[in-house]
Amino acid sequence: MEALGGNPVGSATRPPAALTPSVQLAPTQSGTRPTVGAPGAETATTVTVAPTVMQTTTSIALPPPIQIPELPVQSSEELWREQQQSRQVFAEPRNYRTGTSNLWWYDPINSQHVVLGVISGDFAAQAEFVLEATGEQALEIPYRINQSYDLTALSPAIIERLGAAGYTEWVETYVLLDSGVVQQ
Repeated sequence: MEALGGNPVGSATRPPAALTPSVQLAPTQSGTRPTVGAPGAETATTVTVAPTVMQTTTSIALPPPIQIPELPVQSSEELWREQQQSRQVFAEPRNYRTGTSNLWWYDPINSQHVVLGVISGDFAAQAEFVLEATGEQALEIPYRINQSYDLTALSPAIIERLGAAGYTEWVETYVLLDSGVVQQ
């Protein structure tokens, strides 16, 4: 019977030498030593010693850790001043009158302009500036929390935000200077 693959039975094909894997280990000792037994009879004993594995340690130089400089911590007032351009402080507070205007506060922690409520009537301004975010003229007004300008019922959430920014009694607020706001 013929073997599969077309090779005659009993014939073995060896892969070409180029395809035969070649592993060479350098043993520390190996070889054949003759052993002397009875006279005229030599027998060979093969002694093989396992190769010695050498471990090497590679040291990798790591770059120094990146050091990020700390930004200076700004106060709530400094953050508020950054929202103002061309600020002009009045020598004395100036009196203004409005029919109705939103009383705004800049929350420095959340970087938000927040309406505290609506004021009407007379109020005193301590400075004039251009609001950086919109380019609008505005007047800075000191506001006694929950007491000034008939705004006496701020929400607990707003009171909490004011307190978190460091304002518990007074805060600098603003109104936009429009045609409804006139100097007295």
